[in-house]
Amino acid sequence: MKKIFKSEILKRAMIAFNCNKVNDIAALLNISPQNLNGYIDRGTFFKLIESELYKRKINIDWIKTGQGNMKNEQYETSATLSSPVFDTDTAYQPKINTADLVHKMKAVLRSNTAYSTALKDIILAYYEATICQEELAEQQKESS
Repeated sequence: MKKIFKSEILKRAMIAFNCNKVNDIAALLNISPQNLNGYIDRGTFFKLIESELYKRKINIDWIKTGQGNMKNEQYETSATLSSPVFDTDTAYQPKINTADLVHKMKAVLRSNTAYSTALKDIILAYYEATICQEELAEQQKESS
């Protein structure tokens, strides 16, 4: 049963990465075909491809289950992001429902996906940046 599950994930990964052979996935990931087979046999293949799926905006649930769309539709296109609405220099500031954001953030953080890892990294980086900014302001105040 596990072998069938693994082969289905492998088939969907081949479709997502436009690969005709398993060796093409190995070349894409810069590993040997033997090493790739080791990941598949150990059941760690998904962890191996997870970051590549994230980069290519492939729906992780589709890879795991085959349900839904292959492409992750929640990403905006670069054209959308370059629109005036997303320009931080403009006076337009959308109303932010903080409770809704916290709810969504909790859902992402509780998931075991690359999105959870990325969000954790962003939160930690922002926290470190604000702490450093506060410490720098204190040091500048003390030195003057």
